[in-house]
Amino acid sequence: MSIQGRAVFNIIKDCWNYYQTNSIIVRTNFVLEFNSMGMNRYFLLSILLQLVIMCNNSAMAQADTIKYEGVKVIVPTNEKIEKDNTYFFISGGYQIPAWYRVPMIPEFPVNMVVDGNMNVKASGWFAGAGLMKRTRTRFEVGITADFFKTIIPVAYGGQRSTSDWVLEQSGVLTTDVIENNINRMGEVISIRATVRYKIPIGKFRVWGGVSPGTFSSKIYFQQDGKAEPLGNYRQTLLGLNYQAGVDLAVKNKKGKNLMLFTFFSDFAGPMVEERMISLFKPGWEFLNTKGNFIMNPVRLGFAVGFH
Repeated sequence: MSIQGRAVFNIIKDCWNYYQTNSIIVRTNFVLEFNSMGMNRYFLLSILLQLVIMCNNSAMAQADTIKYEGVKVIVPTNEKIEKDNTYFFISGGYQIPAWYRVPMIPEFPVNMVVDGNMNVKASGWFAGAGLMKRTRTRFEVGITADFFKTIIPVAYGGQRSTSDWVLEQSGVLTTDVIENNINRMGEVISIRATVRYKIPIGKFRVWGGVSPGTFSSKIYFQQDGKAEPLGNYRQTLLGLNYQAGVDLAVKNKKGKNLMLFTFFSDFAGPMVEERMISLFKPGWEFLNTKGNFIMNPVRLGFAVGFH
């Protein structure tokens, strides 16, 4: 027993002896004896209750374990237990190359994969952040915000560009020599709700999920050295993505989650049919009836979470 425990035990013992002694002092007068015993009883009981409460609070505040006769007993502390079922994360990744339909391509493309139908294979990148919360089951729910970007060259400075679309608009297969590079820029901002189901496997958690949300896309053609784009198309759509990944949690010595590392993949996305009037030259109109994904349909990413 601790020193404080012995002290409290001795006080309780002395109080009890006092009670036993004073209960037999008055014998000649029944009323006085009754009043004395009643007063003493209530007085001593209140002292005992206060001592028990003080002893309990003191022991609880000092430590979370007490040793009594060689047995280690774990008792709860007054410290507030922090919940770590909510975490914030930042993410980024790579958009796997996908086909995009463009109005024209450089006459002599460099490091480009093209076909005969004005399609170019291009990659991209993305970055984002989100907030996730675990439920009592294996589900997690949250919200994410991401930015996606792709860049596709359609003209090189000092060269001509060519395509069937150029032939339709001008009557010749190639453009005039273009002064500066022109790139097709694709930018998307998404706000998505996320639901994930996670299965623990050893130190890892494997999961799959869905992410419905809104996708605000901006597609424009930017020429080097010019502030204004040559063509601009905007559209906001609703879409649904599918996700899969694996988590690895980093914990402290007490088992509390500190950080979370996640490798994941993100699939699918909306498509748009761009339409631009007076693209590159007055009167030239581009209408993409076959459509393009607003972002590459397969994406690989890495995220770091903080509890």
